[in-house]
Amino acid sequence: MDEFLNNGGKSGENKIDNEIEKIFGDIISSETDNKAVNNEAATKTASEPAKKSEKKSDNDIDKFLEDIVAKETGKNAGNKNAKENENKEKSLSSESSGEKSNRPSETGTISRKEKVEKFVLKIDEDSTQEKKTDTVSNRPNTKGAVYFGNYQRRPGEKAAPVYTGNNPQGKAPVGARNVPVPGKNVDMFSDGKANAAQKKTADGKPVDDKNNNGKRKRKTFTDKQFKIMRRVYTATLCISLLISLVATVMVSLIGIDCINDVLALSVSDEEVEITIPNNITTDETIDLFYQKGLIKVPWFCKFFAKFRGYEQEGIYYYDYIEDEEKIKPYIGGTYYLSRSMGLEGMLNVLLDNSITSEQTVSITFPEGYTIAQIVNRLEDYEIISNSNKFVSAANYNYQYDFLDTTNTGMALNLEGYLFPDTYDMYIGESTSSIIKRFLTNFEERWTSDYQKRADELGYTTSEILTIASIIQKEAAGPEQMADISSVLHNRLKQSSAYPMLQCDSTANYVTVYLTDLFGEKKAKPYLSKYDTAVCVGLPAGPICNPGIDAIHAALYPSETSYLYFCHDKNGNVYYATTDYEHQQNVALIS
Repeated sequence: MDEFLNNGGKSGENKIDNEIEKIFGDIISSETDNKAVNNEAATKTASEPAKKSEKKSDNDIDKFLEDIVAKETGKNAGNKNAKENENKEKSLSSESSGEKSNRPSETGTISRKEKVEKFVLKIDEDSTQEKKTDTVSNRPNTKGAVYFGNYQRRPGEKAAPVYTGNNPQGKAPVGARNVPVPGKNVDMFSDGKANAAQKKTADGKPVDDKNNNGKRKRKTFTDKQFKIMRRVYTATLCISLLISLVATVMVSLIGIDCINDVLALSVSDEEVEITIPNNITTDETIDLFYQKGLIKVPWFCKFFAKFRGYEQEGIYYYDYIEDEEKIKPYIGGTYYLSRSMGLEGMLNVLLDNSITSEQTVSITFPEGYTIAQIVNRLEDYEIISNSNKFVSAANYNYQYDFLDTTNTGMALNLEGYLFPDTYDMYIGESTSSIIKRFLTNFEERWTSDYQKRADELGYTTSEILTIASIIQKEAAGPEQMADISSVLHNRLKQSSAYPMLQCDSTANYVTVYLTDLFGEKKAKPYLSKYDTAVCVGLPAGPICNPGIDAIHAALYPSETSYLYFCHDKNGNVYYATTDYEHQQNVALIS
């Protein structure tokens, strides 16, 4: 190249100058075009012309220099020796004159050689500096694949893939720059700050976020909004879990109560006294169970009872003897029940279970037996297992016409009405069934004639039975009953002169029989109501269950004037009309 420049003619120099100026113009125009293209690098097609122009400029420079060297070398090959001699002469002359050929002239102009060398060197330095600046210093500090700076791609650099939100997979490629495209909404990969320009289409219309090609755009939220949403979501989740937990616990507890009501798996066996009226329905019975704490979920128990075949009046059963279906009703009375029996067990106790076992026992209850004596006899024959249940049932006001429900001073409401007789009873028969046997028997014995005679005497059924019970206890036999009855009637008629009956059997009823049932402390207050040596007239109620002979004697006393009587050890009776005679009889038998 140096040889060519030193030996080239004027025409060669002019050509070089012209070509260099042309190349400079192309490079400047190419760089201008590249800047314009890089400023509009929003799409992929903008980078292709810049690449072609860069390659063209580099190739033109190389090709031009090679062509000039080849032409000038061939043209001046014949004058090589002449030029060498001429150069030697010039060098000698320049040495003698003290000048150097490679220094600028006195006018300050630069030789073509230096111009070309500096030009080539400048291009190399600029290219290296541009690469360094491009890769290190001139690039903005970005994080991730998101880049919104004004970075201009340098010649030879590959453009990064541009993500415009049209990726079918819905994700940005790795290293992609997120470039807003006119007519598209801001993508969720951005920093969440969309300005008004990004929210408009190319023709200036707002973008419809709700309907973009049939797909709903995802909303962007600020940090504050996101925190509020997260708190609301957390609170909602906690409340939902709490409600679910409470509902689960409540349903579990209700379920356990329902199971215990019908199956009695883990409940107390404590007995509760409950009074059941006659003609009660199943629903009313279950409500009473609930009031006494025997069940927890009455609505479920009613549903279960109906499912098990319990009707409102009781439960149906088939009578094979009469070959027909009958209903077994509930029997009113006082019962001792516990939760451990379960719903069906408690309902069955209330039913008319006359037969609870195939084994029967014939039991005779003598005339004059008290309820305390009847209970002991039932236990001896294993008919009942709990005397307290029977006593409580005997204190209930059953719905019979002959029962006096107005007398509230009696120790036991059914004392005197359990008619003494021989009964065939079943082992384990219910208390209500046993009591019903006694009362039904009494109802058959207490005829309308007896009631009519009681009305004639001016006494109630309870008062006649009270007189009959005293006769039953005082008489040594049926033959004495009418005369003893006359003594009682005579004294009652002359109540002003003889206010008290003064029968020892009435005090014994409290001290012996009521004490056996209730205990001494509880029985003692009844002395003032039953002891005829203290109380005026008849005692509070019958003192035993009299037989038919005593009842008849109470209704039909003998016609005598006796006011006193007493017995010896052999059961012989002594009557008197005055107190003096009575004291003589007492002294005689003592």
